[in-house]
Amino acid sequence: MSRERMENIKSVVLVVLVLLSLILTSLLLNNQPQLEFISPATFVPADKQGASKQAKDFVVPDAILFHYGEDRHTKANSSDDVYRILMGQVQNWYFNEFSYYPMTEDKWDSLTRKKLGLELQYNSLIPISVMEQVLTLRDVDQRLTGIDRVWLYYEEADDTVYALFLSTKDQQSFRAKTAVSPKDLRNSYLLFGKNLPEQILKTYKDPQRSPYIVQNKQSFWSVYYLPKKPSVMSMYNYNYLPISRKQLLESYFLDPGLVRQIVERDGTNIYTDGTRSVQVRNGQHLMTLTTPVWQAGDTQMTAYEQLQESVSFINQHMGWIDEFRLRSMDQRTEGSAQIVFRQYLGAFPIISQDSKLIDNIQLNMDKGQVQSMRRSLIDLDTFFGYKEVNVASGADLITYLQENKIDTEKISNIYLAYQLVEQKGYMQLIPAWVVQLEGVYNKIIDVRSAVPKGGKVSGLE
Repeated sequence: MSRERMENIKSVVLVVLVLLSLILTSLLLNNQPQLEFISPATFVPADKQGASKQAKDFVVPDAILFHYGEDRHTKANSSDDVYRILMGQVQNWYFNEFSYYPMTEDKWDSLTRKKLGLELQYNSLIPISVMEQVLTLRDVDQRLTGIDRVWLYYEEADDTVYALFLSTKDQQSFRAKTAVSPKDLRNSYLLFGKNLPEQILKTYKDPQRSPYIVQNKQSFWSVYYLPKKPSVMSMYNYNYLPISRKQLLESYFLDPGLVRQIVERDGTNIYTDGTRSVQVRNGQHLMTLTTPVWQAGDTQMTAYEQLQESVSFINQHMGWIDEFRLRSMDQRTEGSAQIVFRQYLGAFPIISQDSKLIDNIQLNMDKGQVQSMRRSLIDLDTFFGYKEVNVASGADLITYLQENKIDTEKISNIYLAYQLVEQKGYMQLIPAWVVQLEGVYNKIIDVRSAVPKGGKVSGLE
């Protein structure tokens, strides 16, 4: 083939390539692909998944108290039909025109002993931004940051029902107007509690900081209730299902195949994929999750938004296997908080033996994201045995405490709970009194210990 012919072929190929390039360029310019952003990786629920819940499900009163004047009080627990009926009505209430309302000794005495009223009692301080989601509140005073009691009472002088929003932690009280009428209070709500168990109202007053200073004669009382008559509770034996390694890995890691296991000298197992880790201590039924905060979050989140985020996180990671309620929300530094959910059996909280903390879920939030979490690896399955035990009256309990050298003047709260005791192969739930001294120290007393020796206590053995 001559050189001239070869050059002609090269020229033709070059022209064809140029034309193809122009055609492809035109197609790219006129037919852009439809690009989509790749969403962040999400967890696929494990085979065994607990229930999904909403933040509001965890903010409920532990009890409703009914006040009839003349120092007569009754109580509805969350397992009572009266409680459920009344909570359906609470959603229709609204409160407005909040104002600071300092209490004096006389006001407290009148409120607790003489006035008709209704009290929603929570187990801890609930931030006001959370309460605004479960109650209808308007014109809230900015100084009111949290409450543990809502106390409706009838003021005879004004023929009006007011509501007190009380914070034991801050020792503050605020008053609001409410749509509940005196007729509603007397002829509807208080009728619900007429036949409920009567209660002995007890008060605790923090010691004065100085006996020489009187600060406008303001005071704050911690109020708690003890049963007027003996009662009966059940002691349960529960089978439990430990959370399996497979479920643990599937619940907390995107790709369980990338997880490696590290065994420490003390037997602690650490599972990690290089970013997050799950630690399970030897001989304990607890896990601790540590996960990185991937991006700058919102440091201005309200307490309710933080609560929502923590609930959503648990929904996506194993879910809610047993019954829980909000126990506490503590703001630490800006953008960080600790949220604790307490486990319940029916109307009563569960308290772990030897402070093993397998009765709660604790989350640490940072910039609106979960940074770490500690929770139990036990799923209370079904009970296979129970026994009814006697619970002493409030008067007999106080006598028992005094006989055991407990200064009853320093008691700030007493409530019934279930103590969780680990036995060989099962868990035992024993009714117990939790005695709180000066708001700091908790003493757990088996209810069977406080029953008077030789005394007749009503109820079944």
